[in-house]
Amino acid sequence: MTLRELVYSIWEELDSHAITDDTKYEYEYLRAQIISVNKTLVKDALISEKQPPDGYYQIVECIEIDCHKGSCTIAGVVFEDDDIYYSAELPPLMKSIGWRNIQFLGVFGFVKKIDRVSLDEFIYAEDKDPMFTTIGDVAIFRNLPLLSQRLVGSLLLEDPTDACDWTDDNDFPCPSDLKLKMLVKKDILWPSMQPDLIHDAQRTITPPQRQQQSDD
Repeated sequence: MTLRELVYSIWEELDSHAITDDTKYEYEYLRAQIISVNKTLVKDALISEKQPPDGYYQIVECIEIDCHKGSCTIAGVVFEDDDIYYSAELPPLMKSIGWRNIQFLGVFGFVKKIDRVSLDEFIYAEDKDPMFTTIGDVAIFRNLPLLSQRLVGSLLLEDPTDACDWTDDNDFPCPSDLKLKMLVKKDILWPSMQPDLIHDAQRTITPPQRQQQSDD
């Protein structure tokens, strides 16, 4: 289901299929709840299955490549660095799952996967194979085959809606819409299902007063 469909489906069920102008729920609130619960499901999947299911990954096709060439100016003279490197700003990845947050990153059209390496491997590598390392949410590349100005990735994001090509009419990356909807509704309705402990306690310890009978 798309994110928009998920929001309205949950909304209708919470309001008993009667969305009105005076409903107590709002689109942005339900949207945020879906994103929050989905993040929890990803972490639970990691613990139970050691690797998140494929259904949590999403394809991001708008990863732009930036070219960098160093230079400096000394006494009015510009010195150019012959070395060039490339980088790409990735949407915020889920950090708590390590390298599992990138399933694929490569040439647009899924033509070629680029190998991910550690920062040390990246610095000291002597081969000419394409590779990248990540620093935060920035991917840095060596030996990049520039067949396109864009890259494509299969990524696991902290918030799927942070993808550069996201709209709420995109399919939401979750393998079980039913489970996601159930947990969102449970989280929203839980406070209203809790007993009023203060008033219940008062009713328990304070017996009803008897009406005084007047002496004849």
